[in-house]
Amino acid sequence: TPFRGRNAETNRRFVDRFGANRLESLDPEDPIGELRTRGVLSEVDYDLLSGVSVAVSDQDAEFRKMTEVSKNMLTMIGQDMGRTQMVVDHIKDLVSENPDWPVLVFAASVSSAHTIAALLRLQNVDADSIDGTARRPERRRVVERFKSGESQVLVNCDLLTQGFDAPKVRALYIARPTFS
Repeated sequence: TPFRGRNAETNRRFVDRFGANRLESLDPEDPIGELRTRGVLSEVDYDLLSGVSVAVSDQDAEFRKMTEVSKNMLTMIGQDMGRTQMVVDHIKDLVSENPDWPVLVFAASVSSAHTIAALLRLQNVDADSIDGTARRPERRRVVERFKSGESQVLVNCDLLTQGFDAPKVRALYIARPTFS
């Protein structure tokens, strides 16, 4: 995605690559609104769930620069069982009211992804978890279960990022800090 990052030099090189030519095909005053009108982007309803307080240490210098969340911080967030249970309860309520909605969850850590899915299964919600440690055939099987509707909730950690296409998803939970 062009201009996705915050690196001015990378963006300048990208612009130069195309001779600084730019097509103005969207309303410059409200490009997001126009894309919604065209049906390219959807209107978003969202709930902001209360989070967790994490102390930022000197080791988390990248976070202070707002460029990266450290593995340590993600682990601490993922281990907060009160927060995890709050996310699980919210998902359970949502799928109870909307039993045909596919739900995609981005968890803070691998263990938190597996915990969220397990807690949902204990409440009779068809949920799977997936992360980069699974073998490729297993990952494909889990993703296909979700895309086919066999599994209603897919909880992932550090896996389904760029290039993942699931247009039927009706609810998205970003249960981890992100800068994008």
